Amino acid sequence: MTAHVGVRRMVLADICPGLDDSLIVGVIIGSQSAKIVTMKKDLSQRGVWNFTLRDSEEDFANVAVWGSPTYIENCAEQFHIGDVVSVTKARITLRVTGGSEDNFRPTVSSPFQLTLTEGSSEIQHHYLPDAQHFQSLIHVPTKQSSDITPLRDISSSGDLMQGNYVNILVAVQNVQRVRQLKLQDGRQIECREIVVFDRTSHGLSVQLWDKEIIYQASQWKPRETILFIADIILKWSGYRNASSPTVNSKTIITVDPQTEDAECLRAYARAAPLQPSAIIDYLTSNITDASSIRNVLSVRTVLSRGWADVKNSVSEDEQQFTALVYAVVTHLDLHHDNVVQLKCASCNKVTSVENSCSNLDCPVEQGSETFVPRRMFNIRIDLSDHTGTLKGCRLTAETAETVLGCTVLEFGSMSDQQKDILKWNFLMERCAARILVLKASHERRQPYISLISCSIADTSEVAAKIPIL
Repeated sequence: MTAHVGVRRMVLADICPGLDDSLIVGVIIGSQSAKIVTMKKDLSQRGVWNFTLRDSEEDFANVAVWGSPTYIENCAEQFHIGDVVSVTKARITLRVTGGSEDNFRPTVSSPFQLTLTEGSSEIQHHYLPDAQHFQSLIHVPTKQSSDITPLRDISSSGDLMQGNYVNILVAVQNVQRVRQLKLQDGRQIECREIVVFDRTSHGLSVQLWDKEIIYQASQWKPRETILFIADIILKWSGYRNASSPTVNSKTIITVDPQTEDAECLRAYARAAPLQPSAIIDYLTSNITDASSIRNVLSVRTVLSRGWADVKNSVSEDEQQFTALVYAVVTHLDLHHDNVVQLKCASCNKVTSVENSCSNLDCPVEQGSETFVPRRMFNIRIDLSDHTGTLKGCRLTAETAETVLGCTVLEFGSMSDQQKDILKWNFLMERCAARILVLKASHERRQPYISLISCSIADTSEVAAKIPIL
């Protein structure tokens, strides 16, 4: 770093207005895109770049850099989130809390703001040995863990929380490609969407519009990267008919925060069921007493409820329901190649090879666990009554073994004739089928239905309980 004459090194906790000879070292924890503005006084153009500087766990402040458009654009290109920098001869002023400018800047702990001006102030990369200490501060959240909003609350709020700022702790599920959009004034802008989840929700889309964050997101890994997002604004999406969290100029994202809550979420994220098939299999496996399901529904009612919330945002609990259906098994194929699937015991993903997992995010592929294959039933059946047909109902894993009365190993040793006999034990028979339904939503284009139990129904029971509609 260049030697500075006539300046004194200070920390953010000790600054005050009038100390214009300070040198402050810290790490950039937030950065906004450079802006070019036309000055009212002489119609000249000036550039401004805003970032947030931190030099301890408790102290962080907003910094504005002013200069010629070329100088400002160069600064925004040269300095990024995570860079340790020295700020020299900044003008220190009292921050106006609640002012119009404060509404568009990150919430900070310092009562002051710093202003750098081209020609009289300076910002440089800081490469001295203490830089590593400052680097560690990027993993410290700017808000308390007690002030986190579960994704479930956002999903179920409808438009009631529109315009609110919230803090969320989430795992990355998916990072989508960058899209180019053309504004009405002809300008081209970039945007990116990521899908995040926590223990209360299997997926929520977050919109990214800032160039710096869009670039940073390309380094985030599904199921591994944890984000503490402070002050993300909730906007109403007419396209999704739901609240859409959006990162804006007030938002600070802490990547892989070093907190106990974040580590617990990371452990959950590595094995959490996220795809509809995995979710419904997980929910089905947690139902221990199928006989407790006594609410009798017709096929028509099941389908109606399954599609009811496709355009609405509902809580996680409202996205599923169980039912007892008296229906005829109209399709059951036990000769299909995929009747038995090979799955990895670590991540529960289907694999086509006997000795390794094909999921790159699996702990097996990352070398932390040993591959253990599991052979499981993966059967689809159709259930029909006088009101309609439930197509492609899932009959899997231990439930399938119970219904069929044989294990996967025993099934594998059966002849085609024996499989036919097994099939005709159910085909065209009226059964009492207890099912779990995962409703269709904006992300799930159709309902998912899984059998919890299925047995031949008693005729008198059917006559007494089967619904008319």
